[in-house]
Amino acid sequence: MKSIAAALLCLGVGLTPVFSQGSPEPGPRPRREEAGPRMMDHMVKALNLTPEQKTKWDGIVAKHKPAREARHKAAMDAGKAYQEAMRKPDAKAEDLKTLHRAAADAKFDVLMEHRAQRQELRDILTPEQREKAAFILGRMERGMRGPREGHGEGGMR
Repeated sequence: MKSIAAALLCLGVGLTPVFSQGSPEPGPRPRREEAGPRMMDHMVKALNLTPEQKTKWDGIVAKHKPAREARHKAAMDAGKAYQEAMRKPDAKAEDLKTLHRAAADAKFDVLMEHRAQRQELRDILTPEQREKAAFILGRMERGMRGPREGHGEGGMR
């Protein structure tokens, strides 16, 4: 028994420097809210938009921003209401189902707003830029969710 305790102690002491080093990247991780603008910036640079396309792109993004933010807030609020109700042991199944449906509908509204923006952005791209955008979005989606068997590339089509 003493030899096992000694081995665990040695292992713990040996691994302490590894765990104390923390993250290999310096500074704080970017916030989740910053991911969208970073991805958009990456897309704009990668597509090599003309000045006219860039102006149109920025206008489309600005036009959709209030609706995106409002739908996102509504989805967050609906999800929070559902989660709070789920924690209540006396919550009725019908009420939970109604709250769940409202949360799902709100999330769907967010997706539809993103889709509307994406379709408008797609319309200002050349066929080559559309192909590149589809490739980039496919890579981004796989990076967020990991590769999924049987699923297509995704992206702007």
